[in-house]
This record gives sequence, C-alpha cells and structure tokens, in this order.
Amino acid sequence: MNRNVIITGGSKGIGRACVEAFLKQGDTVVFCDLDESTSAECLSELMPLGNLYFFPCDISNYDSVREFFVKVSNVLPSIDILVNNAAIQIVSDFKSIEIDDWNRVIQTNLNGTFFCIKEVSNYMKSGSIINMSSLYSEGVRLNKFSYDASKAAVRRMTEEFALALAPNIRVNAIEPGAVYTPMNHEFNQKAVEEKVISRIPLNRIAQAADIAKSVIYLCSEDASYITGVSLKVDGGRHLL
Repeated sequence: MNRNVIITGGSKGIGRACVEAFLKQGDTVVFCDLDESTSAECLSELMPLGNLYFFPCDISNYDSVREFFVKVSNVLPSIDILVNNAAIQIVSDFKSIEIDDWNRVIQTNLNGTFFCIKEVSNYMKSGSIINMSSLYSEGVRLNKFSYDASKAAVRRMTEEFALALAPNIRVNAIEPGAVYTPMNHEFNQKAVEEKVISRIPLNRIAQAADIAKSVIYLCSEDASYITGVSLKVDGGRHLL
C-alpha cells in the first residue's frame, strides 16, 4: 500500500503489533517510545519487514512532540495515518491516589493524544487517526481512576476531532477489552486469567494482534465512510 504511518508507544504490546501489521501491509512506519531498549529490539526484529524508523518522544511533553514531528517530516514526504497508542496506567485505591500520579496519567494519555493530533494536523492533508481508548471509557471499575477517566475523555475527543478534521481526515477510536500486554502482566497469573476469561463471551483474552487487525481495518478503504466511532474489540465483554 505504501502509506506513511506514525505509531506512538510502538515498541511493545498493542503498539508493536500495529507496527508489525502495517509493515506487513507494505506501509512505511515511524514509531516513538520512551523505552529505548525495547525500541531497539523492535527495530532489530521488525526492520526486515519493511521501512521502519524510530525516534524517541515523550508525548506528555508538547515540545518533545513538536520535535518528533519535525524529525518525522525529514524522513517522510507526507503522513497518512496516526495511531495514538502510547499510554500509562497507575493502579491505586481512591484514598491512596497521589496527585502527581494522577497528573502524569492524564498528561500522557489525554494531553499526549491531543498534542499528537494537534501536531499531525500540520502535516496530514488527508488520512486516518486512530486513538486507543478502552472498554472502560464507559464501564465502571475501581482503582484505575485516572486511566479510565483519561480514556473516557479520549473517546469524546475522538468524536469532536472527527467533526473538526472532516472531511479529509477520519478520526476513530478502538476500545480494547482484556489484552495480553506488558501493561496487563497480571493476566499471566492463572487464577486471574481464568477469572477474566469467565467474563468474556468469546472465551479468551485478546492477543495484541487482534487489536492491530481492527486498527488496520479502520485505516483501510473499506472503512472510508466511518469516522467518529469507538469500536469495541473486547470479545463481547461489554455485554456482561
């Protein structure tokens, strides 16, 4: 296809699965991450698949985001797709929430997504933006307050930017449910894994590649009349 794709948080988990999926489509991919060790590993393992570039970027810092897009513009003649995947999660009961931790999650997950959309709009003439939200942008649970609040805001931001950037740029969100990723390392515990699976109608936890396939679809011509939606990719978990 030979599209030019940017993926934030691309060195592991869902981000890395997206990097691999786009490369296999024949696209050129630039990814950013703060973890330079896993990023180097990703580059080494996936570069044989196609044109792949890496630049470090702290998406919670607007100056870092601006510098990142300048670097991208030096290697890509245009930008066709942005996948806002980078995020952090801090688990805490309500009385123990540290204000600095709350701010760090909001600054990364919500403001970082906004910073990237604001900057990419200076370079993207047409194309697709995918924001990674969460099943819990609507659902309710305890101890992941800042993460879930940020993802609920990303959902609404997706809808509003879909209006603001139409008709040339489509903006959609993915809402993953349970996924095997480094962030969800507790799924490696048998008891936790079995409990989670018991609440998923399709009877399995997603692989990162399952989410990447949905991203590929929303960026494809087959989805060219879809914008402003949040697609649940959760094995039916939201039904229970």
